[in-house]
Parts: sequence; structure tokens; C-alpha cells
Amino acid sequence: MIHVFVCPGCRAVRLVSRYRSASCLVCGTAMVPSEIPYLRWTELDEEERRRAAERQAEKARRTC
Repeated sequence: MIHVFVCPGCRAVRLVSRYRSASCLVCGTAMVPSEIPYLRWTELDEEERRRAAERQAEKARRTC
């Protein structure tokens, strides 16, 4: 299964297939899993993905 992760620091997105956790390849911060499953993520256009990543990053920052 493929998982979508979002970096709460720089908002980078990473798709991971083997692991349940990921660190950001851009800034090294621990990434948080996206609330949007991979199949739905692939249906989003670029702008929708950017907005979804921003929302997820903001949510992760508020809970930390």
C-alpha cells in the first residue's frame, strides 16, 4: 500500500510504499500521514494537492 506524507515544516509531499513513517527529504523533519488516501490523492489536480498539503501541515503544526 502506498502512503502519502506531508512535511509540517516545508510542506513537501512524499509517497512511501514500504514504511508507516517518513522523514522529509528536503528539511529532515518527521512527516505526518495525509488524511487523503493515495488513490484520492492521484485524482487531485496540482492546486488541490498543494492546498491539501498546506491544510495538513497547518493541522500538524497546531497539534505539536
